Parts: sequence; structure tokens; C-alpha cells
Amino acid sequence: MNKKSILTNRLPVFLLSILFLSGCGQIHALKTLKSLGDDNKLKEKELIEETNNFYNLKKLIEKGLIPHGLSKEEILKLTGKPVIQRARTNGDEEWAYKSPRKTWFEGKTIYLYFRQGKLVNLKCPVCNTKKKGAE
Repeated sequence: MNKKSILTNRLPVFLLSILFLSGCGQIHALKTLKSLGDDNKLKEKELIEETNNFYNLKKLIEKGLIPHGLSKEEILKLTGKPVIQRARTNGDEEWAYKSPRKTWFEGKTIYLYFRQGKLVNLKCPVCNTKKKGAE
């Protein structure tokens, strides 16, 4: 077989390979775009959940329904999960519920403080009540 026939025989395979690989690249790009869209949907869903949890907790505090002594599990059932759960070195725990915001530093925050798994204090600067639950 001469060089010309080898090139002629392999050229279609080469071209098909390029075509196939470019198609795979497009499929990969489409999958990447889809995952970014899914990621944005997930972020939007989490933001809605965080917003609902914040306003639910705010309403419960304003009604005086978040007293000292509630367990973390009871709080989670009433309000949903916080945006942040931070353990302190002494074993206490601090939870933060954030209001809707464009950035982390905007918006208001409600803080819940736990000792040995029970609510011992809270800070709610946005609550419209004189008695703010455990505060």
C-alpha cells in the first residue's frame, strides 16, 4: 500500500473522529450550561427557603412563641434550618437566620443561642415586640 492510499483510507476516519469529538464538546458544553442552570435553580430554591425560615421565625418571636428552653430539634421543626450554625469553643452554639439580601452583608439577621442543646437567648433587631422570646 502506498502513502496516498493510506492517507485516503485514514482521512475519513480522521474526519469522523474530529466530527465526533466536536459533537462531544458541544454535548459537554450543553451539559455544563444545564448544570449551571440547575445550580441557579438550586440557589433560588435555597434563597426562598432561607427567606421563608427568617420570616417564620420573626413571626413566632413576635407572637412570643419562642421561649427559653426549646431544644434545637423543636426550633428546627418550627422554623426550618438556619443559614449558619456555628459551634463555639465552650460547646455553646449560635444559629443565624438571614433576611433576603443581595449580598451577605445586607439584610437583617436573627441570632439564636443554645447551651447544652437548649435555647438560652436570641437577638431579633427586626422584631416588632417588646418581649422578644428569650431575649
